[in-house]
Amino acid sequence: MTTTFNAIRVLVNRSELVTKTAVPVDATVFNAPRPLFGMMWQGPFVTGVHYAAVRLDDPYRGEWLANNKRQDATLILFVTEAEARQMVADYLPTIGYNDVSAEDFEMIWLDNFYDQFARTMVEVA
Repeated sequence: MTTTFNAIRVLVNRSELVTKTAVPVDATVFNAPRPLFGMMWQGPFVTGVHYAAVRLDDPYRGEWLANNKRQDATLILFVTEAEARQMVADYLPTIGYNDVSAEDFEMIWLDNFYDQFARTMVEVA
């Protein structure tokens, strides 16, 4: 079964959210402004304060994924800063920035992407 959620995917640092809230590494994690289905908790605002994790082996997985989709849940995509940088490096040629030097990449990253990446880092106290 393939479920497509809304177009928003928020990039966050896995270690901040997973280790501090005991979220299973194999779980699909969602965020929303309303309660969701799965292993639920409340955390810092991203697109809402409600989070839910649905494990791959959960017997209710299909039902909970469908219910979270109906709740307009946002899929949380966990990446490290290195992975986010690679995503930007892969994205730049698609918008006409080919053969970007390391120095230019750093300027593009800091000026256009780092702040956005840092704002979506979920820090759980």
